[in-house]
Amino acid sequence: MGAVLALALFAAGFAEAQDGSNNFVIRVRGADSVAGRVDKLAKIFMKEHPQFNIIVSGGSKEIGLSYLIDKTSEVAMAPRRATDQETKDAASKGVDLVERLIGYGGIAVVVNSGLPLDDLAVEQVQNILKGEHTRWSQVGGPDEPIELFMPGEIHAGTLFFIRNDLLGGAVITNKAENVGSFESILRKVGTTKGGIGLTRVRDALESSLSANTQFKVLAIKKTADSSPVKLSRSAIADGTYPIKRPFFLYLDRRASPEVRQFVDFVVDKGWGPQRIE
Repeated sequence: MGAVLALALFAAGFAEAQDGSNNFVIRVRGADSVAGRVDKLAKIFMKEHPQFNIIVSGGSKEIGLSYLIDKTSEVAMAPRRATDQETKDAASKGVDLVERLIGYGGIAVVVNSGLPLDDLAVEQVQNILKGEHTRWSQVGGPDEPIELFMPGEIHAGTLFFIRNDLLGGAVITNKAENVGSFESILRKVGTTKGGIGLTRVRDALESSLSANTQFKVLAIKKTADSSPVKLSRSAIADGTYPIKRPFFLYLDRRASPEVRQFVDFVVDKGWGPQRIE
């Protein structure tokens, strides 16, 4: 009887996921910072498995768990690890979260291009964020004030990483100016003599602003005695760049084999570049 019931429940779940064209629909929702990569991999997956229809929707400031919990998605995209409280909340609503690490992205440390400084140690970056270093002379630069620019809550995943992972729960200085978007950070840094900010890799290295705005990306040292490592996709992938953040997919432990197949595919491909033919 139990086996028959389980089979019936699986069949019902499969039927609910049909879109009328005999395709198995998997809805993937969550954070914008993960969506671009997952969408590229979804297109590759669908080319190899035409019976699937993978619908990737970004735009969320959150990590996508609410969609997974209320059954409006089968997979949640997350730019950070779920908290213990979020895991408990999901369990209280019948969702047993399974966490899958896709890979890592980097956080760029950008300064005004006129600053005669090419690298910082992680601890120096932390001290600037906490307000313990307020002048560039404290980190080997000129005797000028440090002007720190931070992203707003529209980039909640990045702020969570900075506060909880990079700073270990320490408070960001109240002297930092919240300027909202990463593009605004680059513009502010580029027009402020002592400016510094933190952005995503794509904004610092790959956006149109990188050619038209007066900022530069600092190399980062793991410790004061380490060699500085320039930010690059390859340095993030091989683990040599010190300030990196994880990206995850979440699914319910009771997810269908088809959902697991897609998630396994994304995890196997990871966060490196993929060419779609």
